[in-house]
Amino acid sequence: MQRKKLEDPVIDRAIEEIDQAVQSHLDWTRHLLRLYMLGEPPRIDMTEPGGHSSCHFGRWLLANESMLEQYDRDKVQRLKFAHEELHSTVRNLLLERPSEDQKRALMVRFESSQTTMIDMLSHFRGRLAESRSHYDPLTGLPLRHFLEHSFLEFQRRTRRNKSLFYLAVIDVDYFKSINDRFGHNTGDDALAHLAHILLKAFRENEPLYRIGGEEFLHFLEVSEQAEALSAVHRAMNLLRATPLPVSGSTSLPLTVTVGIAQVGPAEVMREALERADCALYKGKRDGRDRCVVGAPPVEIPRL
Repeated sequence: MQRKKLEDPVIDRAIEEIDQAVQSHLDWTRHLLRLYMLGEPPRIDMTEPGGHSSCHFGRWLLANESMLEQYDRDKVQRLKFAHEELHSTVRNLLLERPSEDQKRALMVRFESSQTTMIDMLSHFRGRLAESRSHYDPLTGLPLRHFLEHSFLEFQRRTRRNKSLFYLAVIDVDYFKSINDRFGHNTGDDALAHLAHILLKAFRENEPLYRIGGEEFLHFLEVSEQAEALSAVHRAMNLLRATPLPVSGSTSLPLTVTVGIAQVGPAEVMREALERADCALYKGKRDGRDRCVVGAPPVEIPRL
């Protein structure tokens, strides 16, 4: 799944909610101690059925689950389970008059689920904070930070689906000339315009990255090579048909050169990128504004 760029206020609010959740659920240890030592009444969110869904954090988690899943779907499920387990364990401790042995077992569950929940929240807090610096502010696309993980995830997905994995390296033609003739602001506008066109042309669940300067990288899941070429040509045609408005009635035509390469089922990203880069450079040498297919992956013989 293409990870969507989150605006800084959204990130700040999510981090604030996570910090509040950590503090609130750590406080449960203090509340349990005061309850047993001083006989204080339990908080309502510690005893009501379905408290994990009705507490403030539970409602926030339900509303923002898809946002967190962009970072780690498995850890979201672990967080949800630990949060529900924490509520269930405390409710059993407070309402069911357990024996001493049962209390000990419940306290072990309480401490384990609390630790897991805090660990998962700390993980997502860190990932959200990283998002501030790992997205391109010009295009809104993710930068290289997420690339290796995304590559491996996409590779597993295509293996599971028994489909083909192609990557496309996309480079703006004559970008230096655009900067020299129109200025760097127009050059920035050209990159943002290209990113918009590519996102519009490609499928939403196929990642697109800006990997440096005027170069972009796209992953494709296809059934055959012709399908990958068709997707790339569709994007190139849309770009040709949508020049960048510069000033007044003036518009700037843009083209790209693309190198694509099939990724082997167990191939490392560096090797596939090298073959796509070689195809890209061939396209540049042959006149630009074209898509070139790179050499196939080397098959690893079975032992």
